[in-house]
Amino acid sequence: MAGDPAHDRDAALPLDADRFVWPPRRPAQSFQGGASDAVPTGQPARSAAHAIPPWRAALTQIERTWLGLVSLPWAIRAAEAGWRLDDADAYCWRCGRTVGPFEVTPVESPEPGCTGCRGKRLAWDRFIRAGEYTGELRRAIQEVKFGRWRSLGDSLGRELGLALARELSWAGRSHGPVVLVPVPASTRRRLQSGIDHTQVLARAVRNVIGGRIVRPVWRRHGPSQLQVPPSERARNAARAFVPVHETVMGRLGLAGRVPRLRAGATVIVIDDVRTTGSTMMAACRAVRAAFRHGMGRTTGSPRQGRSSGLVAGGDLVVWAAVVGVTPEPGERGPGEDLGDSLTEQMGLEA
Repeated sequence: MAGDPAHDRDAALPLDADRFVWPPRRPAQSFQGGASDAVPTGQPARSAAHAIPPWRAALTQIERTWLGLVSLPWAIRAAEAGWRLDDADAYCWRCGRTVGPFEVTPVESPEPGCTGCRGKRLAWDRFIRAGEYTGELRRAIQEVKFGRWRSLGDSLGRELGLALARELSWAGRSHGPVVLVPVPASTRRRLQSGIDHTQVLARAVRNVIGGRIVRPVWRRHGPSQLQVPPSERARNAARAFVPVHETVMGRLGLAGRVPRLRAGATVIVIDDVRTTGSTMMAACRAVRAAFRHGMGRTTGSPRQGRSSGLVAGGDLVVWAAVVGVTPEPGERGPGEDLGDSLTEQMGLEA
């Protein structure tokens, strides 16, 4: 109404003026790491699926109609499904579990984390994910893993890289060196599947945030995690991962040296899916052992921290990063057990 002071005051505000919102939202952070142009300064990390040029949408429609295109590029699939990167407050920063408002306690609390991980000792300092292992993201991960679709794996790795860019910036670690460690598969499994999918993801992540890919851990061939009961998965995974210096090739000096970490380095262990967390837990423990051996350190235990991400002694920072996290039991959508049947038939790790 003209002449109303409140109306005049609101009209004077810009359309994008900040308004009071509860719970408060985390401000957008800039990332100026190894690939500073991937996430522009002052802008939040955005999903690669958000912008599809009109010409590309038209071309895709032609391919569908006249060429029988079945599997679309990730950007189009994600846009059609309404998929986007998870917000940082959609999951627990400590374990990656999906959470609701006010369910996660901060690092300053006596028991940080969510109800699923509070009080537990974890092998990593921080957990990052791109989304839940459901719907279109779930189908895409399986196509990369079992269909050997490397270009799709590159797209998913870029999504994970954008999530990591956002979190590195927020944690104040975007200017430090980054070391990327893909969770290894055994040689036999790589030959069976025809793709090293975690390596594909790690290369795509590197294209976003920079860094160096290293392999400080070797994996023994053994039963798939899907072939053992959930109660045995932690033990099965613990037997699988070995620091390279403990292998025969490592003892002979033929496995390559684990690089020494520079001050402020962040080691990021990358996998496609976290189900029970046993595989990531065992991999991160082996990674810690490998780097501590290379640094001449054999002692020290993780101290959980979100803002600093430090461990005892301040010498080794390990983050866990996955594309998808399996929902808690009972939270799957209809028809999503079909993919697990395929996974079990393939006999490969999930």
